[in-house]
Amino acid sequence: ARENGVGVEISYTAVERLFYNIPINSYFALDLDGISALNDAVGGVDVVSPETIGDFKEGESYHLEGQNAEAFVRSRDMESVDANSKRMQRQQVYLDSFMNTVLAQTKNDITTPVSLFNASAPYSCTNLNPSKICYLSQNMLSHNGMNMTMVSVPGELKKGEVYTEFYVNEDEFYKLILDIITNRITDKAKAEVDIKKTSAFYFELRSIIPTKPVKQIPYHGKMWENICGLCPHPRPFQRSTKLL
Repeated sequence: ARENGVGVEISYTAVERLFYNIPINSYFALDLDGISALNDAVGGVDVVSPETIGDFKEGESYHLEGQNAEAFVRSRDMESVDANSKRMQRQQVYLDSFMNTVLAQTKNDITTPVSLFNASAPYSCTNLNPSKICYLSQNMLSHNGMNMTMVSVPGELKKGEVYTEFYVNEDEFYKLILDIITNRITDKAKAEVDIKKTSAFYFELRSIIPTKPVKQIPYHGKMWENICGLCPHPRPFQRSTKLL
């Protein structure tokens, strides 16, 4: 994936389709080898393990360095059906601590995010650039950090012949997408934006919010829904890139 980006392009195209064709404008994919490199680039990361797995004990504090960082975010119990859910909890703990560490260092040295971005180059594939990283880091500082929330796609885990399989609950997932978009409208309205701009934003966004399935298209052997907007003549989803 680092060499030509084909694997990453396939991945984010698949996610776009799963997310009702909402466009993904930026992506950053990191190889597993890059976890330890970035972790050590900030001097290690402090975490409290939410579960007992491998060398990590529930409730114990650890200063992760080197391969321990990769082990913390990667390990899972292959015999447990919900192993990936528990692993995601550890990944959330790690990301929160990592970003807090980066934020603290960036307050002292504004070049920290770009340095980390450059350090990730041998292990990553992305369409971001140093200029975009500078913009994002300044935005992070102005908001005193990043509020990162990991949201799980609703569905059911089932034990397959070889691997655990996940089946998306289409109705619940559809509601989740709408809730996320609605919350973003609320956040915009609370930001003391001119009322006319807020009204225009709401009207424009309503024109691209998915409401109901109108057609099914085949995708990787499954049937995914193609959806339409609220207005009689919905604008293309690409319009949302300037709004959200």
